[in-house]
Amino acid sequence: NMATGTSTTLVNARDSARYSRFGLAVDNDGSFIVTGQPTAGSTWDAYRFRVDTGAIVWVNATHPTGLLLDTPVRMASGVFVPVLVDTAQAMINTKSLAFVADTVGIRF
Repeated sequence: NMATGTSTTLVNARDSARYSRFGLAVDNDGSFIVTGQPTAGSTWDAYRFRVDTGAIVWVNATHPTGLLLDTPVRMASGVFVPVLVDTAQAMINTKSLAFVADTVGIRF
C-alpha cells in the first residue's frame, strides 16, 4: 500500500511449490489477474483480485485447459494470456474465459 507504506505477502516460496510459474497483469478495469501453472496437470489457473482500501479482495477464478507459455499481457482490448492448447499456441483474451466466484483464493 503506497499510501501507508505497508506491504502484504500474497505468496511465499514454501507455498508456491504447487506452481512452476506465476504471472501478473493489471486489467483495464483496474483489477489484477494472477496466472499460475500448476507443476502437475493439464490446466492453468487465473485469479482476479482487486485492492480495496488497502485490502486484497479475491473476485473470481478460472482453470482453463492448456499450458502457460509466458506472463499475461495487457492490451487496449484486455488482458491476453499466451498458452499452448494441444499443439497450438494461442493468445487467450481473459474476457473470453468463464471466471466464477472463488472464495478460496490461490489454491496451494
